[in-house]
Amino acid sequence: MTREVELEAPEITPELIEWLVSIFPDRCPEPGTPQDVVWVASGAAKVVRFLRQTMEEQQETSLVDVQHP
Repeated sequence: MTREVELEAPEITPELIEWLVSIFPDRCPEPGTPQDVVWVASGAAKVVRFLRQTMEEQQETSLVDVQHP
């Protein structure tokens, strides 16, 4: 899911991810939910997953930098 991007991402914190998950939870829609609402919620959850993955990569990189100055 990781993609090359030209700009470096700003630091993404666990608090930001927690806040976004509280607003855009990644859960199954209720029966009868209109299709457009399902697609929008799916897209929002995908963005939060992407940001979480980016945060994890940033944390791994910072650990490597600390271990190998």
